[in-house]
Amino acid sequence: QVAAARAGVESADASVVQALAHLADAQLTSPLAGVVAAVNIEVGDQVSGAGGITSGASLPSMSGLPGGLSGIPGMAALPGGSTSGNGGSAASGAHIVVVVPDAWKLEAEVGTADLPHLQTGQEAVVTPTGTSQHVAAVVDTVGIVATAASGQAAMFPVTLRVTDPSATLFSGSDADAVVTTGTVRDVLTVPGEAIWITNGKPTVRRQQGGSVTMVEVETGRRFGDRVEILSGLAEGDEVLARRSVVVTPPPRPQFGPGGSIVSPDPTATPER
Repeated sequence: QVAAARAGVESADASVVQALAHLADAQLTSPLAGVVAAVNIEVGDQVSGAGGITSGASLPSMSGLPGGLSGIPGMAALPGGSTSGNGGSAASGAHIVVVVPDAWKLEAEVGTADLPHLQTGQEAVVTPTGTSQHVAAVVDTVGIVATAASGQAAMFPVTLRVTDPSATLFSGSDADAVVTTGTVRDVLTVPGEAIWITNGKPTVRRQQGGSVTMVEVETGRRFGDRVEILSGLAEGDEVLARRSVVVTPPPRPQFGPGGSIVSPDPTATPER
């Protein structure tokens, strides 16, 4: 009987140790100082030891496209380029999701033509979709393995890290971003619409006083919608830019009173 009693005590001690271990496991400690964004477990649920708490990332993701943090339709790059991307949800399937409200990243994608212009550390400006807020950021990672499916244009993942701690952003929101891939000083540029091709050479219409004269110019690099002028113009010169005109064709002639034909004049709507 003494041996049986001793075995019972040892079994009870083991049960106490196990209960204390379970109690310790019930105290969850986040690896991040942030905000609990989602709790995907309920009282009575059982989880494995490996799935106690998961953070989506130390930086909650936002999304981006050219037009659009969908991130970056995307990210416009200079000189010449754009990126677009989509942000992912933090820790899909995690039991508890913790986000850091003062540390953000933008996950985007860039095409093959723009990839060589991007490097880590380049400065960027992020604009959440639907706002006029401009937030400072830097290129954090540039992927070299395409993510697009077979048969589609190759797209490469790019991650931007927001460096403005005072920015008011929201996890999962969309945004546009512009990456500065190069800086050129003392450059004279004009809108691309101001460049005309005359006899195979680039020209501009320079306005002086009330007269307009055609001036031959030497062009250089293109920066978005602006063209570098190497010679032919001086700072302060005024040039004329083309306007696209949309002409609405007249309707079919209609017979008016007395058999006369009524044919309205075509209308033109100039647009910038």
